[in-house]
Amino acid sequence: MKRKFAAVLTNILILSAITGFSQDIDIFNKQLNDNFKMPHINKDMNFQEYQLLSRNLRMKDMLYAMVVPGYAHFYAQENKLGYSMLGTRIAGYAGLFYIYEKNKDRIDLRHLLGIGFNSSVFPEEDRNKYSAIYATSLVLIFGSYFFDWIHGQYILQKKQEKIRFKFSPHITANTINNTNIGTSYGCNKIIPGISFSVQF
Repeated sequence: MKRKFAAVLTNILILSAITGFSQDIDIFNKQLNDNFKMPHINKDMNFQEYQLLSRNLRMKDMLYAMVVPGYAHFYAQENKLGYSMLGTRIAGYAGLFYIYEKNKDRIDLRHLLGIGFNSSVFPEEDRNKYSAIYATSLVLIFGSYFFDWIHGQYILQKKQEKIRFKFSPHITANTINNTNIGTSYGCNKIIPGISFSVQF
């Protein structure tokens, strides 16, 4: 069962890597270099808000989060949660290292990765203890990774929504009467009109 789980997990990681690289490779030629495209920035927007609006978590960032614990939260400028994910992942690795150090004559690194692992390799008197540490370590490692990715993406999107709402023009009846809102949208005057549409 554990061998099948390790095989499935390996396949998922490989597919994630393939889709990650393919998503971030431009197949069609670009007519405009994004590095030279200067967006219109609201004068009241600070650099931190501009950074958040310019960031998107893609599949390649999912790979970075495997290597750098807390990457998604650092990317979303949630450093406290990022360091929490870092500490959680380190605790998981420490648990595996502890098991390896105490049983290096019975297991190797393959067993720690779930390949051919069986709790019977542990001494009978400490089998339950080492099995619990092993399971807890895996939960900390994989749980922190998935939480970092899913929650980090959620936090980034919520922050971007708040910034867009903050700097989007809020139109009211008073705004229409007292400002040149028509000019700002490329119109010299606001002209009422009626349109008809027929669908068959």
